[in-house]
Amino acid sequence: DARVTFDKSEVLDNVDLQGAITASFRCASGCRVYTVTESDSLVIVDDKGRVAETLIEDIANVFELEGGKYTLKNTGPTNPTFVFYVVEKGSAAYNTFVVFVGGGARQWIEANSEYVILSSIGIIDFGNFTGFTESDPLPTVYAAPAEAIDSCRPVFTTRSAASLANTAFSVNSPIATVSFKGGSGNWDAGYGKFLIVSSDAIQSSMTQDASAVYTSPGYVGCP
Repeated sequence: DARVTFDKSEVLDNVDLQGAITASFRCASGCRVYTVTESDSLVIVDDKGRVAETLIEDIANVFELEGGKYTLKNTGPTNPTFVFYVVEKGSAAYNTFVVFVGGGARQWIEANSEYVILSSIGIIDFGNFTGFTESDPLPTVYAAPAEAIDSCRPVFTTRSAASLANTAFSVNSPIATVSFKGGSGNWDAGYGKFLIVSSDAIQSSMTQDASAVYTSPGYVGCP
């Protein structure tokens, strides 16, 4: 738990506001802020103490901030629960799609891009892999933002398209990235191939052709 910092992005959670009312984050050249937390007592303030954005009246918010110095401030009860993802301009992952899960809602995502998934409860479930063949881009999952996948080890790598049909697993992290590479190397090959991400367990009938996935809380695979 607590802040995880990469070259051009950061992930903050409730540990960063335990015993404190503010937590700074990087946005020198401008940034996007994503959150899956529903609260009206968390605000973003600039270096003059002015409120830049009020968090977080609705789940799945995205804010774009100009370059400057900002802090996340708690104006309500102590030790709030939240997940807060910041990606700075200049990051190769600045325009990566972000998907939000929480409250049991399920999201279908298509295998034609990279996706960052944020969870309001710190667990992300993957399953219902549909339509994949051996010549398609196959999913690899990282417990890290998209910009970090070249330097981090994956927490899940597909063995084969055949194994995906009966594979379901959880990632113990508030953030994960799923990347579809391999096969023809063409993103267009991913159209019509799907999987489900959720904050609820996704059931799978395990067979000898399924992948067994073991995860450890706190492991993100990054140096």
